[in-house]
Amino acid sequence: MDPVVAIGLAATCASLVENIIKTASILYGLIERFRTAELAILSLTTQLSTLEASISELKDVLLTNRQAKLNKRGKLLNALQESLDSATRVVSHISDELSRANLAASQGVKLGRWARAKFLFTGPGLARMKETLRDQIQAIQFLLSVLICM
Repeated sequence: MDPVVAIGLAATCASLVENIIKTASILYGLIERFRTAELAILSLTTQLSTLEASISELKDVLLTNRQAKLNKRGKLLNALQESLDSATRVVSHISDELSRANLAASQGVKLGRWARAKFLFTGPGLARMKETLRDQIQAIQFLLSVLICM
């Protein structure tokens, strides 16, 4: 694989890991404010931790001696880039939603917004985000498995 491609993919991994850590940090802060949604938050935090571990491992694989073998795997590299881009969008969306909920909670917003924020964690909004995140984790873990087997 072209070293520039490997470095680019590794940089995408590093950026995604930073975003995951930021999002997980927001979630931990929200646990204190949204007691009724604690299990949902913990579930999402676990998914983010799994994604972070997979991405970190992927970054290590990309920066090791497997680069020559990857050079012959154009479809795999394209799938990997697409999965990383998609995961980045999903985590960014989750982070944005959680940042808004965190800001509202920290400003002492009254029940109307609290109810909406609770819906985010207990209603279909969170369920869709968790489902999408789970799909991203599965795709990246599958690609990681293929890379490790090379």
